[in-house]
Amino acid sequence: MVKRGRIQHAFAAAGVTENDFVQLAVTGRLMPGVHWTAPGKDVFERAFHVRWDRGGVRPDHDLDLLRKSDGRTTEERFALEMLRQIEAEADPEQRLALRRALYYGLDAFRVREVMPQWEEVAE
Repeated sequence: MVKRGRIQHAFAAAGVTENDFVQLAVTGRLMPGVHWTAPGKDVFERAFHVRWDRGGVRPDHDLDLLRKSDGRTTEERFALEMLRQIEAEADPEQRLALRRALYYGLDAFRVREVMPQWEEVAE
């Protein structure tokens, strides 16, 4: 979830002052039911100008609710199958790859867009 404290901490770590122009790219997932529209006033007061992009913010998915579904929709069937595979997988790296695939798939269903996120890839 996006928190002003994280933004303020990032500004402090970068040495942002009231004389700076700042490009802020917000990324992350919002819990179901959370409607976030913009950083707070204190974020904009921290610098001379803050240009921000929320394009990396995505809704989080209620996996418990999907687990309880009866699989009537394609989205539910997809999620149930992916959750089954995740729970059956013993290898932690494979579980992580399946979980990422689940989230990318759910984003495709709900947001109608898949935005690749930076992820570490083992060689």
